[in-house]
Amino acid sequence: MVVDPFCFRQFAEHDASKSYGGTVFSLPVAEFEDIVNSRFEEANLKDGYAPFCKHIFLVNDFTDAKVNVLPLTKENEHLVRTEYAARSDKELPILQRFVPLDLIGGAEKLPVAKYLDLILYSREQVREIFVVDPHLKHVVANNLSFIWTLGRSKKKTKVWEKKREKRRRLGAL
Repeated sequence: MVVDPFCFRQFAEHDASKSYGGTVFSLPVAEFEDIVNSRFEEANLKDGYAPFCKHIFLVNDFTDAKVNVLPLTKENEHLVRTEYAARSDKELPILQRFVPLDLIGGAEKLPVAKYLDLILYSREQVREIFVVDPHLKHVVANNLSFIWTLGRSKKKTKVWEKKREKRRRLGAL
């Protein structure tokens, strides 16, 4: 497995990480790939939200990635905000609930994640995505059996799946 160029923004060695709002890893992409590949066992793949999507969960003893979810408690429920947001201008906005980082003291107050949820996509699905979004074609030449991206939780995946279904009903896909 390799890190897809779309995910380079999640690694500090790439300039795109400076403006990325999600998890950014301090270790280089090549080192990340080496560690993940040394720990990969096909038997540990878990089904994702569709047949072309799989998850692999790894113990996070090699990155400084922070958790991106917190338990909702009586002590923090008053901090919850909502907004409609889309990942890009090509997607429909969905309702999101979140606690602004500044209200809990910043990202440095978040604990390091105990596990990483790596999301794998099949080569066939990646090729299909490239048909919809042709500027990504440079990855197809790598002839990958799987590529992966990081950072979606199962809960968020279900939200995106619902949004995708809504777009299908509206004729957007």
